Amino acid sequence: MEMPEEHVSDLLAGYALGCLDEEERINVSRHLGRCAQCRAELSAQQETVDLLAFSGPMLTPPPDLKQKVLNSVKYNHALLSKREPVDKKTPSIPGVLRSFFSNPLSLALGGLALLLVVVLAVNNLLLIQQNQDLQAHLSASQMHVVTLASTSNAPQAVGYMMVFANEKYGTLTIHNAPGLDSTHQYQLWLVKDGKRFNGGVFSVNEDGYGVLQISADLPLETYQSFGVTIEPFGGSAAPTGKKVFGSKS
Repeated sequence: MEMPEEHVSDLLAGYALGCLDEEERINVSRHLGRCAQCRAELSAQQETVDLLAFSGPMLTPPPDLKQKVLNSVKYNHALLSKREPVDKKTPSIPGVLRSFFSNPLSLALGGLALLLVVVLAVNNLLLIQQNQDLQAHLSASQMHVVTLASTSNAPQAVGYMMVFANEKYGTLTIHNAPGLDSTHQYQLWLVKDGKRFNGGVFSVNEDGYGVLQISADLPLETYQSFGVTIEPFGGSAAPTGKKVFGSKS
């Protein structure tokens, strides 16, 4: 009895980032062609990769922190308003500081404010470090992004490709593309010396978002241009439908 094939969930993040070695990429690509569950998981991973250079995980203060601070301010203000004024002269700075630190409520309020400042500072440091790590990885991989220009057949669509130096593999990401019926798919074409080679087929979700993991016979940077057309489901041997995107490498 043939054992079921194991999923490749632990490799999908590296696959989406393009940082697996060649053997791992080939194995993951073959598995994705047979496993709908891993393809769906990869789509979610790719959405995270698309946003990684612009945002990071936010460290959110406790949900009740804001209300605690406001309650402390109101309570402290109520207590101070009941006190009889002792001296109408302008208080000195040392006197203000002594008054502040002698009041437990003021100390609590100051502690909450300090906690909030620390949380925000740590979050900023994490974002800076994460962006630096990502930029270093991309620089080391010699990756560049090819923007795909949309045509009048999909004027609101946006597309781009991640192409790595000397690599036959890359990622195509499409946003705001028109939805297609169940008998059609989008197909990527790799153009070299006037000849068009199949780069793969893909579909988009209800939001017009789609991802294609590209596996070519030659390094992607050797192709002069790229194009995306609408073809029958499963793809065509040569372009037959409307052109949606076109680009130079």
